[in-house]
Amino acid sequence: MSEPASPRRKLAWRILTGVSLALNVLVICAVAGLFLSKRAFDGDRPPPMRPGFVAPLIGVLPPGDRRAVLSELHAIGRAEGVTRGTQEEVRLRVIALLEAEPFDPEALRDLLDGSNAAFAGFTDRAHAVIIDRIAAMPPEERAEYVDRLKRFGTYRGGKDRDGGRKWDGGDGHGHPPHDPD
Repeated sequence: MSEPASPRRKLAWRILTGVSLALNVLVICAVAGLFLSKRAFDGDRPPPMRPGFVAPLIGVLPPGDRRAVLSELHAIGRAEGVTRGTQEEVRLRVIALLEAEPFDPEALRDLLDGSNAAFAGFTDRAHAVIIDRIAAMPPEERAEYVDRLKRFGTYRGGKDRDGGRKWDGGDGHGHPPHDPD
């Protein structure tokens, strides 16, 4: 007859089985998430981003070019003091000015004018970097780039991204137009 397993051995097997089960569930969830994602295994699509003037131009670049442009733009931003941190500082200063009593519209105007001037230099340099990158593309690569740019708005099912707002002073988000009087 064989001896019954010791309690320590039973505990070790239970722990090992539990860890194995947890890892299996983790792998299954990760694979399921990949397959359920709309962007699974589609290297042609850019990362999700909001449409605008510059974002689509960068977003549809080939991945290597996109990384290089973003890296260069981050370096320019750091050199010119245009970072997320400085944007946050401006936002906090705007909030402080809006909360102040009495409200000083001239101080707000000065702050916004100053931040616009600081960011304008960065924007000009960013445009130059993007244009230089596109200009260096051979015609075939630029044609593929244009095709991706044309499809940019359809990457998320062609949904209207502005929340149905009417930009002509209409009733955005279900609110009546603002009466200036």
